[in-house]
Amino acid sequence: MEADLKRQSKTIMVIDDEAEKRIEVADLLELNGYTVMQAGNGSEALAQLRLGLPPPALILLDLQMPIMDGKAFIRRARSRSWLAHVPIVVMAEDSKPTIVGAAMILKKPFAGNTLPNCVSRLTAASSNGAPAR
Repeated sequence: MEADLKRQSKTIMVIDDEAEKRIEVADLLELNGYTVMQAGNGSEALAQLRLGLPPPALILLDLQMPIMDGKAFIRRARSRSWLAHVPIVVMAEDSKPTIVGAAMILKKPFAGNTLPNCVSRLTAASSNGAPAR
């Protein structure tokens, strides 16, 4: 199964202002065969996403960040046709926030295989070959 994940090598974007947590999530995803983009806040993420690369198959997003928080990022992402289809998973300390536009909310810290299972399930239906901007 790990070989299958490496062959598909879908891209995931991780957006979190806490570098240590962001790198930990990115490392776990890379061990599971994903290509990972990283950003420290929503504004930085949008700047990276505008570079002309295909959008990621999935975005993992922290809610509480400086400059542009998770809710503002979701509003902007959903208003752009080239990002509107990308599933966004919110990583939150509180597992019950209401987040319009999020595919799922994962409570931090993650237990066991929660994160890899979630990513695998949501990227199975997603594609890096999304429409160009």
